[in-house]
Amino acid sequence: MKKFFAVLFLVALCVVICVCYTGISIKNLAYAFTGYWTKNEENHYQTEINEEYQSSDTESGFSIKGKWKNVGEGTFGQAQRGSIVIFNGTNCNFFSPRDTYAFYYSGGSYHLDCTSFLFSDTLNFDIKIIDNDNMEVTYKSSTVHLMRVD
Repeated sequence: MKKFFAVLFLVALCVVICVCYTGISIKNLAYAFTGYWTKNEENHYQTEINEEYQSSDTESGFSIKGKWKNVGEGTFGQAQRGSIVIFNGTNCNFFSPRDTYAFYYSGGSYHLDCTSFLFSDTLNFDIKIIDNDNMEVTYKSSTVHLMRVD
């Protein structure tokens, strides 16, 4: 029984350190692991995001919004082969269920900046648009081929 409480104490201590060190709230930490929010919290969160960020559509008419399936050999984060990555205009699921992203055109090419909900790290991807339903997302030497499914 002492071992159980010792382990429980260590887990609680790790959570407290994680929350204090990273600044992540307990609610956000729990959401990152469970993926569950109540409907009211979800609507409130989405409203805040929609007011803060603009649309991710390009002037050429290409939109990254929608569901994309990894159909290539390359993988990255949650974008494993055969998995679905969803872009809803402000959030995607490259690292965790609630990553934020910015899709934009700069320097003659398209880019995707993705910030992890859990770790607050931002990665910069290069985007090659093949056609309206296919794109390649590249980070360093890793390329993920995504095909639009919805």
